[in-house]
Amino acid sequence: MFATWFTYDDDRAPLWFAAELHLVSPSVYSGNLITVTGPRSTPCVRPRTVVESAAGTMSVTFADASHATMSYTVGA
Repeated sequence: MFATWFTYDDDRAPLWFAAELHLVSPSVYSGNLITVTGPRSTPCVRPRTVVESAAGTMSVTFADASHATMSYTVGA
């Protein structure tokens, strides 16, 4: 599963996270959380200016097809 999460940091600046989550037990997906920094909006993104950094972990536990709980750690 691929997840993205938009939130705000302690200074109220926009912050994006992403995670590739893998099935670790029935109904539970877990993986590493990353953040990416680089130019925000340019006509041509130069790959060397984009930096991926480890940010923490994320898990999603499904109770059924319509309900899930997300848990995470950031910066720990």
